[in-house]
Amino acid sequence: MPDRTTQSHVLFSSAARTANANSESFSVADKSSAEVAVSVTAISGTSPRMSLHVEQKGSDAASVWVPHPDGTFGDITDAVSTIELTRQLKNLSSNLRLVAVISGTTPSFTFSAILSAKN
Repeated sequence: MPDRTTQSHVLFSSAARTANANSESFSVADKSSAEVAVSVTAISGTSPRMSLHVEQKGSDAASVWVPHPDGTFGDITDAVSTIELTRQLKNLSSNLRLVAVISGTTPSFTFSAILSAKN
């Protein structure tokens, strides 16, 4: 029976963010699938908008970050109490990271994100 171990990595710890941000990259070269879970707990500002997407790249030096085909979260604009989002990812390249694009007038998003990858 194959080993189905799961590795978890914190992409973003819970904090208020007001500008675009990239998480650290994590190697998933030996993994067959991954899940990114995001929890948004506060939104403020005028017309705040946050777009989240997972990027991937290969392990060679010439590789560049490209969007993962299944890694786009919808725009987050509503100031609700808590938003929980999850994306399932297959067909992984060697490395993954999460990108947050934040816009609006004095926008602030408090969120956290975790990557769980399985063999």
